[in-house]
Amino acid sequence: MLDKCVLFSPLPLHLLNFFSRFFKMLGTDEQRAWYGPTHVSLAANRGAVGTLLISDELFRASNPAQRKIYVELVETVKGSGAEVLIFSSMHESGQRE
Repeated sequence: MLDKCVLFSPLPLHLLNFFSRFFKMLGTDEQRAWYGPTHVSLAANRGAVGTLLISDELFRASNPAQRKIYVELVETVKGSGAEVLIFSSMHESGQRE
């Protein structure tokens, strides 16, 4: 059940639903989550990505070659029929401590 803090979050509902499913899945099968460009790209090239969660910050990288990597990753994932969710790095869910 969602608490009051989440209900008033500016995060779009589809992302809230995804995060709920994602954290539940991590609690039961953490091997299904991949992190970092190398591992995620490998999984994407094998058609093994169901949903790609990616920060909008990666598309604003100052290095054009780096931006191109993430644009191509998104295109590969979409091309395989998987879901791509882009979230704002400005939202608390996208910030690191």
